[in-house]
Amino acid sequence: MTNSNYGTTPPNYTSNPNFDEIFHVIEKRDIVPPVLTVTSPVNDALYTAEKPTLSYTITDDNFKSAWYSIDDGKTKIALNKDGSLPLDLPNGDYTMMIQTEDHFRLTDTKSISFSVNILYVPTVTTEAVTDISETSASAGGNITSDGGADITARGLCWSTNETPTISDNFTNDGTGTGSFTTVMTSLEPNTKYYYRAYATNSVGTGYGPILSFTTQTSDINDLIGNHLLIYPNPADDCVSITLDQEYIADCIVEIYDSSGRLTRSNHFSEGTKLEIDLSGLPAGTYNMIIYKNNKLFSRKIIVY
Repeated sequence: MTNSNYGTTPPNYTSNPNFDEIFHVIEKRDIVPPVLTVTSPVNDALYTAEKPTLSYTITDDNFKSAWYSIDDGKTKIALNKDGSLPLDLPNGDYTMMIQTEDHFRLTDTKSISFSVNILYVPTVTTEAVTDISETSASAGGNITSDGGADITARGLCWSTNETPTISDNFTNDGTGTGSFTTVMTSLEPNTKYYYRAYATNSVGTGYGPILSFTTQTSDINDLIGNHLLIYPNPADDCVSITLDQEYIADCIVEIYDSSGRLTRSNHFSEGTKLEIDLSGLPAGTYNMIIYKNNKLFSRKIIVY
C-alpha cells in the first residue's frame, strides 16, 4: 500500500525491531564510568591535631548523585559533585563509604578507614574565694576534663593584673581531674587581686573563669573610715551612725569619756543605721570606738 503523503510504503511498526542493531548503536556511544577521587580523609590515617575534612572530586559527564556514610550505609549524607566539608566527629575509629552514581547507574565507591584522637587543653572552672585575710586567701577549682591527655599540673594563678596566668604567681596542687583547694599567700593588704584556676597537659594550659577579691586592710580606719557617717557632730541628746551594709556585721560601737570611762555600748543589729542616746551625758569631748574583726576605729564626738 502506498501512502499518498509520502509516496512510499510506511514502516511496519508491528514487526519486531532489530534489537541487535539498536544495542550495536548504543555500544558505539562513548560511555565513561564515573571516577571518584578522595583526597581527605587519608586511608589508615590518625588525626590528632584537628578533625579531618572530607575532600573529593567526581569526574563524570553524566553525574546524578553522591553520598557518604560512616555507619555502613545506614545513614547516607548527600554530596555535591565536588566539595570539601568538615567532619565533626568525636574521637574514635571510622570506616567511611563514599559513592557516586551517574544516569546510567554506573557507580564508583571508595572505602576509607581512619581514626580521630584530638587532644585539647584541659577544661577548668574556678571556685569562689574564702577566708580572706590581710596577706592570704583560700580558693580552688575543678578540672572537669583532661582534654584527652594526662594532667601534669593544676592550681591557682593570681595577679593584680586583670588576666593572671602561670607566668604570674601560682600554686601547684597535684595532678589529675577533679576538685582542689589551695591558699594564695604573700598578698598585700587592702589590694584587689584577680585569680583563676588552671590545669596543664601535653597540649598546653587551660584556664577557668577569672574572679577577684580584695584582701583585708591592716588599718580599720581604711576599712571603715570611708564608709562611715556620724551626725550630728557636735550632738545634743542623740547621735546617728550610718555604715555601709557590707561592714555592719560584728560591728560594736562604744563611747568613752575623757577619763576613759565607758558610757555607751551598742551594736548594729538591723539595717545600716544605729542611733545612740546621749541624754544625761555631760557636755564635753568623747571618744567613739568602733570594733570590727578585733580591730578598732576611733572618732571624736562633741556633746553640748
